[in-house]
Amino acid sequence: MGGGLARRLGGNRASLRRLVQRSRFGYRSRSMDMIAQLEARMAKAAAEDDFETAQALKDAIERLRRGESNLVEQQPGRMGLGSSQEAYVRDPSKPLPKKPDFMTRNVSPGGRRRR
Repeated sequence: MGGGLARRLGGNRASLRRLVQRSRFGYRSRSMDMIAQLEARMAKAAAEDDFETAQALKDAIERLRRGESNLVEQQPGRMGLGSSQEAYVRDPSKPLPKKPDFMTRNVSPGGRRRR
């Protein structure tokens, strides 16, 4: 088995990621068109008794509608160096990692080694 969802859907990870991003940030005309295409492919797969692919397509459609991506698409008008790279958004439900104690820097727990 194997291959992942993107391969089952007949695309690659980048195209699936763009599809999820567009649906999350209000690109209604494109995302609705993409969802309609995925629904047509899902119906075709179900008609051909390929239920695994149909289920994978159904899950992808649900994810598109919910917008479960942590990638943020760049906004028009914010141009400059590095603007072509998407930025990850921290999940607000997860706590931040614990800050290191600056008083214990470069100190081993066993003390100083002797020669």
